[in-house]
Parts: sequence; C-alpha cells; structure tokens
Amino acid sequence: MKDARLEERNSVKYIIADGNGISVFSTFDPRKKNTWKIPKGTALPEGVILVEDKRPGHENHDMLAPASNMRLSAFLDLLDQIKERAIKVS
Repeated sequence: MKDARLEERNSVKYIIADGNGISVFSTFDPRKKNTWKIPKGTALPEGVILVEDKRPGHENHDMLAPASNMRLSAFLDLLDQIKERAIKVS
C-alpha cells in the first residue's frame, strides 16, 4: 500500500479515501511473485471501490481503494473478503 495515504488519529491508523489503495492489474506478469487472480464477476464488498489509474504508462493498473475514510484494520478486513474468493497463480 505504498501509494495509500494513512493517518494516525488517537493511536489508530486510518486509510484516507483519495483513490489510492492496493494495486491490481488486468494483465498477468508471470515474473511477479505472490500473484492472485480475482475471478471475473467477483463482487467487491461495500466500502471498497475499483479505481482506474489514468496516469500515462499505467495502463492495465487499477487500485482497490476505500470508498470513504476508515480504520486501516477495517479496510484490511474488507480486502480479506476479496482474498477469500481469489485464486493464487504464482
């Protein structure tokens, strides 16, 4: 989550809903390790949105991002729901 903006409030980490989050790609690079496939049609849990990266040179790159500011732990729990349906490919 190197692009995600985190803030600490009262000793609790929050992820900020600014369109950044966990990188996902629409193409598979066999050179990358620890790659997972999210099956087509998998519904995202409420609170997670898919954001297209429109920067030049970032084609096929999107991000799973929080729909609103939330505790980082809550966002990670939502990502775990997606991971339950994902398939490890490398």
